[in-house]
Amino acid sequence: MKGKKFLTILESIAIIVIGVLVAVYKEGAMDTYFGIMFVVAGSVLLLVELFALLKIKVLTLSGLFAGGALLVVGIGLLISKEAPLGLDFSLIIKLFVLLMIAAGGALLLYGVFTAVKFNAFLGAGQITIGFLFVLFGLLYAFVNEFKNAFWIVVGILVAVYGLYSLLFTLFNKDENKKPLDVIEQKQK
Repeated sequence: MKGKKFLTILESIAIIVIGVLVAVYKEGAMDTYFGIMFVVAGSVLLLVELFALLKIKVLTLSGLFAGGALLVVGIGLLISKEAPLGLDFSLIIKLFVLLMIAAGGALLLYGVFTAVKFNAFLGAGQITIGFLFVLFGLLYAFVNEFKNAFWIVVGILVAVYGLYSLLFTLFNKDENKKPLDVIEQKQK
C-alpha cells in the first residue's frame, strides 16, 4: 500500500505544479505542458497494456485506444501548429467553452422542468448553475480581461485541489482511500 500512497503524493504534487503553471502562464504555454502530460500518460497506458499482454496474455482495445489517443494528441500539441496535424490547445479550450455554454443552456431548461414538475429548490439550483455556465462561457469568449482572470482562478483552484489531495494523503490513516472516494462514500 505504500507504493499507492507514494503515487498519490506524486500525483498531488503534479496537480499543484500544473495549477501554478496555468495560473502564471494562462493558456499561452499550455500546448507544451499538456502535450508533455498527454505523451507521458499515453506512453504509460501503452506500457501497462504491453505488461498486461506479457503477464496475463490480455490486451484491451480501450487501453490501446486511450494510450494511443493520448500519445498522438500530445505529439500534435508539441509539434508546430503549421504542421498538417499540429494542434493548438486553444482549439480544445474553445471547444470546452462551447460545450460549457451548451451544458449551461441544457441545465437552464432542465432546471425549469425540474422546478415545475418535481422540486422548486433543486430546479432553482440547476437554473443558477446553468446560468453561470452560460455567463462564464460568454464572458470568456467576449471579454479579454475575463480570460486572464479565468485562467488565474482555474490555476489556483487546480493547485488548491492538488494541495488538498496531498495533505489528505499525508494525514489520512486509511491508505486505500483518495479524497474523492471519501466524498462518494459519505454520499451513500
